[in-house]
Amino acid sequence: MEGTHEVSALALQAAAVLGTTKLEATRRALKLLLSTARGGGEVPALEVLRIAHRLVAVSPFTMDELIDQAYRDSPVFQPHSLKIQLARLLTTAGFIRKQVRRGKARPLVWFKENS
Repeated sequence: MEGTHEVSALALQAAAVLGTTKLEATRRALKLLLSTARGGGEVPALEVLRIAHRLVAVSPFTMDELIDQAYRDSPVFQPHSLKIQLARLLTTAGFIRKQVRRGKARPLVWFKENS
């Protein structure tokens, strides 16, 4: 019975944070748990490329900027492996990466070479 009380207390805390009912908070938590177990929060490659093209139209972008835009509503639990996958996708799509100076920093930025 102790587990039931703990779940109820956690649902009550989540409801207070989310500003919703206990049932809705529990539903959201379970959906997040299931999506995480399935690989969670994956954004289709085509959508990532659309976002990359939109970012590069403004200026060269960093991988972190791309992830912030593409995964803004999803938690990223393995950022390193995600960055490797996205780098492969961008390279295949014809993007080039280069280290440039931005103020005092020298981030690795992605851009599309005009051909």
